[in-house]
Amino acid sequence: MQRAELITAIVTPFNDRDEIDYDSMQRLVDHLIDQGTDGFVVGATTGEGPTLSHDEKITLYTRFVAMVHGRALVI
Repeated sequence: MQRAELITAIVTPFNDRDEIDYDSMQRLVDHLIDQGTDGFVVGATTGEGPTLSHDEKITLYTRFVAMVHGRALVI
């Protein structure tokens, strides 16, 4: 099991239509990993969790794991 030293509670970026901005999220994920983030808490701790539908959460989690692509832990 990989030991995480730095876990980031990542914000979910939204566009001007209140949709998740996956392009911005990819850039943020890449930047944070490049800067030493070992893991992420996604979709809850920065306040957006209650505003997302069940389907939006599932899509967010699925796409987020694909963005990280095994480079960090995902919680």
